Amino acid sequence: MTGIDRAAVNASRAWFRVPERRYAWDWFRILKRSGTGRFDLAMWSGALLCGLAYGPEAADYAAIHYLEGCPHRDHPLRGYVLPVAVAAVELQAALLRKPEIRLLEPEIVSPGVV
Repeated sequence: MTGIDRAAVNASRAWFRVPERRYAWDWFRILKRSGTGRFDLAMWSGALLCGLAYGPEAADYAAIHYLEGCPHRDHPLRGYVLPVAVAAVELQAALLRKPEIRLLEPEIVSPGVV
């Protein structure tokens, strides 16, 4: 696991060519939003990007607003992207002493996340 960096954004661009991809989020544009308290997570299995999660900075909570799993049905973290992202945002909330976490727009979940 890493933060979402240039390597993660570049790896996510390969997802644009996968027909099973449900949402065509532009992770480069999402990350242009600044904030020291934002949440961003790239989930890797070796060199394969398996998932991305992003949440905006907020004063009283930590959040996940964008969450996407690799659209390939056989990626190693299939079914674990959501639980890993929730565990990571819970940890961030605890470290920053924020009393709650939020999943913003949870009905928008890409395949491969849960």
